[in-house]
Amino acid sequence: MNFLGPFVNFLGEKYTYRKVMMIGSCLVLLGYTTSAYVRGIKMFYLSHVVITDKMICAGFGLMLSPCSTVVNFYFPKKRSLANGIMVSFSGIEGFCFPYMYRWLIDKYTLHGAFLLSGAFMFYSCVAEALLLQPHQLVEKQRSTNRKRIS
Repeated sequence: MNFLGPFVNFLGEKYTYRKVMMIGSCLVLLGYTTSAYVRGIKMFYLSHVVITDKMICAGFGLMLSPCSTVVNFYFPKKRSLANGIMVSFSGIEGFCFPYMYRWLIDKYTLHGAFLLSGAFMFYSCVAEALLLQPHQLVEKQRSTNRKRIS
């Protein structure tokens, strides 16, 4: 996930963090949905690990890497507390999700578990839609545009 961090932050400053994170959410949905329908291990590797997973960073890298950057912009005075809360929820996710996945597989089979997990992860678009570009970056982009016009 950290491998793509500088590239993703560059895209976030250029196009807005909201757009970059929403593209990441769509990639996660695509990865989980295609993983539900594949039959071979090679295609599963492509659909789940390359498109979705945190190891190669396509979907989750676009979603999670800008979070720490945006938190640093929004909470300049309580930055360490905000980052601590954000990282703590990552640990809670690592503890709870295996049990949730086991329950989903037992109840809905692997196919249904992937579909429901993709839909669950796609709900992050709601939070991303509420995300505003930090005002420091908006001012920076406006000054750059004024220089180009002049």
